Order: sequence, then structure tokens, then C-alpha cells
Amino acid sequence: MLKVFIAKDDLRFLELDLMFQGVNTNINLDTYQRLTSCNGLFLELEKSGNETRVKVNVNPNSSYFLWQENNSLFLMDEQGQELVDEVRRKGSKIKSDIFAPQLEGIVAIGLYNCAIPDLEKCGFCASLDYSGLKYSTDEFEAEFDRVNEVEAIKAITVNAGSLIERSDRGYGAMAPYVRILRDKGVQEINLELMPPDMDQENLQNLLYEIRDDGVTSIQFNLEVWDPELRVEVMPYKGAIPTSVYLDTITEASEVFGPGKVSSVLMAGLNDSESLREGAFAVIDAGGVPSIEPFRPLKGTPMENWSPDINYKEVIELTRDIVGELQQRYGSNIMGDLEGCLKCGGCNIY
Repeated sequence: MLKVFIAKDDLRFLELDLMFQGVNTNINLDTYQRLTSCNGLFLELEKSGNETRVKVNVNPNSSYFLWQENNSLFLMDEQGQELVDEVRRKGSKIKSDIFAPQLEGIVAIGLYNCAIPDLEKCGFCASLDYSGLKYSTDEFEAEFDRVNEVEAIKAITVNAGSLIERSDRGYGAMAPYVRILRDKGVQEINLELMPPDMDQENLQNLLYEIRDDGVTSIQFNLEVWDPELRVEVMPYKGAIPTSVYLDTITEASEVFGPGKVSSVLMAGLNDSESLREGAFAVIDAGGVPSIEPFRPLKGTPMENWSPDINYKEVIELTRDIVGELQQRYGSNIMGDLEGCLKCGGCNIY
């Protein structure tokens, strides 16, 4: 059933629905916008004097249509009714085969695919099997220099596939690229990593090494909170207990400081109760939960997944999270966030 979005609260609901559903569009997207899971279109929406920003994936099955005619954009429902007064596309000038542009000065990179020991695919991952690093450090550095001339890179998220069989989860392979970014003067380097498989002393040593390499914030993404669902949806990450994630978040928060360690939890894969429980467990561990929509990827076992989302409960949860973080760390904490939380394209804050 289609909704009519008029009031400010309804614009918020539209924002969430667009995040989950994506848009059908006639815009010809270049390949550089599809390099990592951090893909999509940034849009600014205006309705009745209220504004919001949203990042949407392209989904041919969506009931929303983003249509471009000449230099104008229109957001419509299936009947062709315009849903907002104005749509503006926001983003970056960068076009690259390595760096995926997000907002101005903010990019993401994916260094390698997941290692899939027994070829059992994760439910929401379309990664090919691990075949080594996608590009050399020389190629990486040369491309950085080129795009940095187009638009100064201020913040970058470094991610890669999951290497479940390595004790450092692949950081050793990522480190040379991270150091290049540090030496180039990138102000904020956010690293996504699975919890390393090592004792506390070695974990602390690795975390300090990561910080010294130039990483300023780090993510250990839980994705799913329920133990059984974790294994069902993502058999490799799901084999790592949530307690290990939380312990790693605690250790990392001592190294990187308040607001610099985060963990993604997926709305749509977790019900409202699990989202809340997981989010506050992350906060109690010293981290920042990032509540993000589960957006199925084409070619995966869950590509036709249609989650039942209670948007009101999700909005209430995000308000409670922000309130708790501000109470613990001060009212300025939200301005100090990095990585996915800084970009804001996927998290529901």
C-alpha cells in the first residue's frame, strides 16, 4: 500500500523506505559507483519546507521511481505521483576503478574478496572467492594521487573480504595500503575488520600497530545479533561469537578512544528487540552501534528478501542510541564519528 508523504515525520518514513527499497531509475550509472558495498546514489529531498538526505541503491523491483528529464530529477510512485517538491543529487566528482566515491572528499575502497573455504555463500554477500589483492600498491598509490587532484580526499573507509582462516583476519595484507594513505596525509582512515583470532596481549599489540599505521577509527561489524541467525545468514562471520566481537570492541576502544570504534547491526535482518539488545551491548562494550538497512544484493541467496520493518520502532531506537551516547560522552560525540557513521549514507541516524 502506497503512503502519501507530507509532514516532517512522513518525510522521515520516506527516507527509511527509500533506504530499504531503493529506486528504479533511468539514470545511467557508471561502474565506479558499484565498486564496493558502499555503492548507491546520494539524494537530497525537500517537501513542504522540510529536508532530508538519503542514500539509495538501484533496484528494478522498487515501487519508487527516480526519473531524470533534462537536468531535473523527479521522485515518483508507481502511479507517477511526485512524492517530494525537489530532488537533488549529491555526491563526489571522483570517478575511479579503485576508490568508490561517497560524499565530497569521502571515499571507500575494497581491497580483496572473501575467502570461502568450502564455497558456502553468505546470504547477503555477492563476493567472489578470494583471489588475492585486487591491485598493487603502486597502482593504488598512482590512482590515489590522480583522484586526490580531482577532489581532496579527507576521509576513507578501508574494507575487504573476510579472511576467516587468518589470525589477523587479513590486516597484514591491508597494512601497506593503509600506510600509503597515512603518508599521503589522509586525515581520517576508517578500517573494517573481523575480530582477530589471538590472545589479549597479541590483540592489543595488533590494535596499537593498526593505530600507528594511521588508522583513526575501526569497525567490527556484528551485522546480526541472534546466534542462530548469524550462522544461517553468514556462516563464516557467524562462527565468531558475539562475545568475541564485544570483547574486541572493548579492547579497541581503549586504543582508539570514545566514538572511534563502531559496529553495524542490520535492520531488516534483526527484529526490533534484537536490534535494541545488540545496540546497547555495543554501547556497554565501549563502541558505537550503526543501525543500517539490510539491502539485498542481486545474485545472492537473499536477493528477494522483503523484510517487515517497523519504522517507528527503528526511529525510536536511533533516538535512544544518540541520547545514550551523548549522556556518556557529551553532546559533541556525534560530530566526532568516522567511517560509515561520518558518511551517514547507510546508517539510520
